[in-house]
Amino acid sequence: MSSRHSVPSRCLLSHFCMSKSKSLWQKMAAGQKAAYGLAGLEGHEQGMLEHWFPCPQVSHLALSGLRNWTTAASPTAVFAARHFRPFLPPPGQELGQPWWIIPGELSVFTGYLSNNRFYPPPPKDKEVIIHRLLSMFHPRPFVKTRFAPQGTVACLTAISDSYYTVMFRIHAEFQLSEPPDFPFWFSPGQFTGHIILSKDATHIRDFRLFVPNHRSLNVDMEWLYGASETSNMEVDIGYIPQMELEATGPSVPSVILDEDGNMIDSRLPSGEPLQFVFEEIKWHQELSWEEAAGRLEVAMYPFKKGHEQGMLEHWFPCPQVSHLALSGLRNWTTAASPTAVFAARHFRPFLPPPGQELGQPWWIIPGELSVFTGYLSNNRFYPPPPKDKEVIIHRLLSMFHPRPFVKTRFAPQGTVACLTAISDSYYTVMFR
Repeated sequence: MSSRHSVPSRCLLSHFCMSKSKSLWQKMAAGQKAAYGLAGLEGHEQGMLEHWFPCPQVSHLALSGLRNWTTAASPTAVFAARHFRPFLPPPGQELGQPWWIIPGELSVFTGYLSNNRFYPPPPKDKEVIIHRLLSMFHPRPFVKTRFAPQGTVACLTAISDSYYTVMFRIHAEFQLSEPPDFPFWFSPGQFTGHIILSKDATHIRDFRLFVPNHRSLNVDMEWLYGASETSNMEVDIGYIPQMELEATGPSVPSVILDEDGNMIDSRLPSGEPLQFVFEEIKWHQELSWEEAAGRLEVAMYPFKKGHEQGMLEHWFPCPQVSHLALSGLRNWTTAASPTAVFAARHFRPFLPPPGQELGQPWWIIPGELSVFTGYLSNNRFYPPPPKDKEVIIHRLLSMFHPRPFVKTRFAPQGTVACLTAISDSYYTVMFR
């Protein structure tokens, strides 16, 4: 019995984006702290939204797209193996040498794409498979982000006689709202993954696509408060514990032929499906996941390659930019004060208020801004003189650089702390 592998195989993809008990955004919010206005939010969606966004118009209109995204658009889907042909490397591609599946069109000099959009442009050419895969999560994926770096980059991590392993990194995002609501952008830091496919793309051995979750924050969220490009926009960041597509197994022939070329039943007389046995792949060349991930990151962010001078010249080839706009960054090569001496009393602002309970946050430096009050001016050079409890924070940060601002230009700002341990004579205080 033989199978004709020139006939497209099919690959079933399943995803594990949502848990049974919590929606995606609830899981993200659970990882946030008091600085994001989410302290003590163990309750249900309604209470969380009202705590975070006390204005009803915000919680019910601006976040409706996020609120309604509680399940995957397509928990499962079937693809032909040939659909993954865009993941094949160009002829002569070497191990670990990145190439672009979807090239980015933006740079630090070309600005960004409009925020005031609802629907992605029709995908074309190699964009189609990326769009179809991401559409399993949500029906409105944008295969290129609004900001650089955008697109999809890949590199070979293993080569055998008949197969490639290709690792990839995707910078894409989703727009969650529909009219009459305003756009809400949901932008994971990256999608990464790998595919093991035959060199003629007629067989897929393995596939996985996911949002990395090894860092405390991995998604950016931005939403508009108006119908024009100049409308106010709010921004927050969150954490996705799991957002993933995974093949349930190797692709199998959609048509099975016997030795004479006749089509045969794909099930045994007992009714059980035929079981396919796949040969073990013997790799001749391999590259570690860590090394490949680093090369893809450099492809997306060329400034991360080499030393300071090379980084600046690669990222900002325009002399006026690298020598004028970046002079402050270029000249900051050492700590302002490698060592310093403080009196113990200087740290008195870290003492908790009387009666403070374990794990209950309090503000050392309260923030003055909220999502409704805008932001502070960017056109400033020197921080205001610190006062009261700001003094110790200012002195500590001044060891890094002589011009620290103890409050950021945007909300949330300030310093928050909580007790993590109490003894008869001592406190342990964690702060942010």
